[in-house]
Amino acid sequence: VVDVVFGALLSGLRDYSTDNRGDVGSWVRKAAMEGLEKLLGLVVKEEKMELISQDLLIKIVGGMMKQAFEKINKIRACAGGILQRLVHHNPPLAIPHLDILRTILPPPMADPPIDWSAPAVTFDLLAPMLLAAPTFRFNILAGLSLAVGGLTEAVVRHSSDALLHQLDLLSDRDDAESHQTRAAIAFDLLHLLQANTSTNNIAVPPILKTLALLLSHGCFDQLPPNCETSSAAPTDDDATSSIVPYAEKLCLAVRKSIFKSRDVQKVLAGGEVLIGLLAVVVVESQEAIEAGDTEAAKVKGQIVTAIFNLLGYPFPRVRKGTAECLYEKMMIFDELP
Repeated sequence: VVDVVFGALLSGLRDYSTDNRGDVGSWVRKAAMEGLEKLLGLVVKEEKMELISQDLLIKIVGGMMKQAFEKINKIRACAGGILQRLVHHNPPLAIPHLDILRTILPPPMADPPIDWSAPAVTFDLLAPMLLAAPTFRFNILAGLSLAVGGLTEAVVRHSSDALLHQLDLLSDRDDAESHQTRAAIAFDLLHLLQANTSTNNIAVPPILKTLALLLSHGCFDQLPPNCETSSAAPTDDDATSSIVPYAEKLCLAVRKSIFKSRDVQKVLAGGEVLIGLLAVVVVESQEAIEAGDTEAAKVKGQIVTAIFNLLGYPFPRVRKGTAECLYEKMMIFDELP
């Protein structure tokens, strides 16, 4: 029974439905978070923690982290407060990376209290979890991508700056572990796009915008060999020695996500990803292509074909936006065809 109730509440965290009343999914997510905290508190009070498996606890905390990084102020405020109380719970809960999380999150009664609804506060405070808590990295990216690709200027600016700052820290370290983490983030976003393409259309445009942002800042340049894959679904097939295998999978995922779409913003974001990906592939693999690397040449051709399809898209705004983006990129990279 406990598993069924927790499962129902966890499913509420995935509700992003809207209707004529507005974002009703946010009401469900807020109620689900409050219910999860109360139910977990009852289990702890009755000293029945054996009912809460490690996997279930990870799902609960990961769900709170995702909501704490999202774009809606009241949802971040609710999730941030609950996450704070879970991390500093007494007796301590068996949360992975608990010691590190306690150094990032101040106790609930800290003075001054945290204004969780303020984007300038929340994202800078929580962003270090992206690197410090790999168990929850997929959840964090799922929430952070919604903020980075959102519409509210302050949320977009502060979330983007926080994400790029963490990736800059990885670049500054320039060691094997940082390269593996950067590659794992790249694959997490790829798997996030693949997982949402057919199930959650609301999340796809923000994920595409996040990918475009990171590609434009060179965050995925020179992916290391044998890199770690997604923390959500690692497979041997994702181990890569260059950008080419990753680019092939990302190109296919983007094409699927925008196929015959009438959402102009989503298609434009997909075009930005493809053009940014083309620039990375050309810069990183041009010598290999000139030396006769058929795999790199094939992937480059697939990306170019996908871009040309957008240049002939039925919607004028898509054609215009794609052409402008491609022109700007060609002004920067002489190697582009």
